[in-house]
Amino acid sequence: MIVVDASVAVKWLFDEADSGDARELLNRHDQLQAPDLMLSEVGGAIVRRVNERVITREDGDEIAAAWTGLWASSVLGTHPLDGLMAGRAMSFAMLLGHPLPDCIYLALAMELDCPLITADRKFALRASTIHNRILILGDV
Repeated sequence: MIVVDASVAVKWLFDEADSGDARELLNRHDQLQAPDLMLSEVGGAIVRRVNERVITREDGDEIAAAWTGLWASSVLGTHPLDGLMAGRAMSFAMLLGHPLPDCIYLALAMELDCPLITADRKFALRASTIHNRILILGDV
């Protein structure tokens, strides 16, 4: 099992640095895991690109449909955010001085005792101080 965060999932949908690595990871591993939070985080990234006029509304609709289809396809093992995981994530966020959403992925990886893959180097550096199985996309 491997937990992936939204910074990796966004690269499944948009062509940017390390998108090829992200798509290879998606195609190669059948036990990718994520918290339910990912659905809205990636959705938010799509909406931001439309609202900032990086992509057209039509493209946004197509990408959103692809994302919700991918989510529904059970490619990812998804996990609801429960009180225990939320509490651990809040503790990690305060300890690391890092935003809570990223720490939810960290809490899930620690709960599942598996690696976490992120494209966010800053987060990876901080998270590696409390979980020794943090991997950076592109270095995997």
